[in-house]
Amino acid sequence: MKTELFASYEEFVNRPDKTINGVSHARDLPSHDEGNIGCWNCRDCSDCIACRDCVDCWYCVQCRYCARCANGTDCVKCVDCKHSISCIDSTDCVKCVGCTSCVDCKNEYHQ
Repeated sequence: MKTELFASYEEFVNRPDKTINGVSHARDLPSHDEGNIGCWNCRDCSDCIACRDCVDCWYCVQCRYCARCANGTDCVKCVDCKHSISCIDSTDCVKCVGCTSCVDCKNEYHQ
């Protein structure tokens, strides 16, 4: 989806079109992944598709359909995550919740 510059997170939250991604700094506009929906300040992610309502994800690659990853601690350096929530340094996670340093986990719920 389209990415726009917002003055604050509050302004972003109150935007009329909830599918628009937002960033707080113009320098982040080129690095924001346009494949996501309603994400805020995700940086240097690539080839992510349909991740929704994520905040401050960094350096994620090929994530699909993740939701509500937040604060730079949930989605950091995730690779090929699908339908994941709260993954950290994960590789090839699918439908995981609360993952930390997992590799090749599928349909598992780690705490």
